Formats: sequence, C-alpha cells, structure tokens
Amino acid sequence: LSSPFDILIRRRPLRTRQPDVLFISHVRLAQGGGIPDRGPVQVAPELIVEIVSDTETEADLTEKLADYTAIGVQEAWIVRPETRTVELQCLREGSFVTLAGYGIRETLQSHVFPGLALAVAACFAP
Repeated sequence: LSSPFDILIRRRPLRTRQPDVLFISHVRLAQGGGIPDRGPVQVAPELIVEIVSDTETEADLTEKLADYTAIGVQEAWIVRPETRTVELQCLREGSFVTLAGYGIRETLQSHVFPGLALAVAACFAP
C-alpha cells in the first residue's frame, strides 16, 4: 500500500499516520479486518518507509517512530534524500534501533520480509 493511507495509532485522542510507503502481509491485514472502506487501517504494518523531507526535523521523525513503536511496526526504512542514504531500523525491546546504514551503491535487505531487497540507488533515481 502507498500513501495516502492512514494507519490508526490510537482512537482517543484520535491519531493517525501516513507513512510514505507501507508493507503489510495479507495475513496481518486479514487479522485486522482487511482494507477498510472508510477510515484508517486498524492493524500495524510490518514495515514502513519514511522519506525525510528538507522541512522535517529530527524531533518530527522521532515522534513518528514513537507512534510506529506504539502500534508494533517491526521495521522502518528512513530515506534521507539530502545524503542519499537509507537507515534500516528494527523494533528491539520496545524501541527502534538502527541496524545498518546504506549508501547509494548498496542494497538494503529487509529483516522482516527476507525476500525484499532494494538497491538504494533506486530510491533516488531521476
């Protein structure tokens, strides 16, 4: 699924997020009631991708990751266009931990979806 697609963080007070890209298995999606006709997805994706904009602060990113932690997202890819890098973060003991950083000539490999790999250069193709 790709944005705009709301993910429910909490009901009271209502809070949703729209990751730039999300990956959610068919099994998990079915457990959460599938894709809703209206409103946000009710179950956490396994993997989200956030592209850091030039107006976004590190505090903004930290807040997003805290929300994703709260609902149990297992993996986050943080794409940084300014440095042309991608950070791979995984949920460990209740918080995201950076496992690796990848440069433009490297290939990122998901830990949650073992068959999912991405050439970092593809993130920055013209």
